[in-house]
This record gives sequence, C-alpha cells and structure tokens, in this order.
Amino acid sequence: MVKRGSVAISFPAWATALSIVSCYGTLALIGVLSLLGVSLAAEDRAWARAAVVFFAGLAAVALALSSAKRRRFAPLVLSVSGFLLISWATYGFRSRLVEAAGFALLAFVTAWDRRIRAKSELAGRKCMSQPQE
Repeated sequence: MVKRGSVAISFPAWATALSIVSCYGTLALIGVLSLLGVSLAAEDRAWARAAVVFFAGLAAVALALSSAKRRRFAPLVLSVSGFLLISWATYGFRSRLVEAAGFALLAFVTAWDRRIRAKSELAGRKCMSQPQE
C-alpha cells in the first residue's frame, strides 16, 4: 500500500484499474493497430480476455477480504456481482453494456471500500488520541 496524504491507494483500487485498462486499453490498441493496417485473429485476443477476468477476480477477492475484515456484507456481494457480470460478458453473453455495468459496479465498490477504510482509519486515530484513564 502506498500512502498518499491520509488515504492509502489500495490493492483493490489497483486491481480494478488494471482490469478496466486491460479491457478498454486492449480495445483501443487493437483499434489503433487496425487503423495502421495490422489485423489480429480472434485467438490472439484470448489472452486479453483472460487478463480482464483475472484482474477483475483479483479486485473482487481483495474487496471481499476488505469487506470481511470490516464486517460489511453489501460490498462483498456487489464486488462478486461485478466480477460475475464481467466474466459473463467476457466469456458468455458478449454484451458491452453488461461488461460496462460490471466495471461500474467494481469501481463503485472500490470507491465505497476506500471511503469505509478512510472512516475506520480516522476513527482509529481519534480513539488513540484520546487520553487513557
């Protein structure tokens, strides 16, 4: 974890960002390559789909562990739901709308987790700064 000010940049945030970048960044790269005249076969993009699902899974697991640590049930359910939507859109249904909804759900839960973590760190600091009797 890298400290920046008072709130840490967490592993779930990095995994969510890597998942989004590996999906839409790969699409942008393939688009640029096709404009340059380079075409890729469908099998060449299988690694990109695997990377998207892998990083989304890492984000979901990290968010689930963070939720369990703070005894919050809703972020756990939403992060797993986001991962399942992304997986379903990547390997099954192939819908950009479903995929975007999964990424939006993961990003929302990541921001929510960061807010919960900041509140718990602030409460911990307040508790430690009070004099003991």
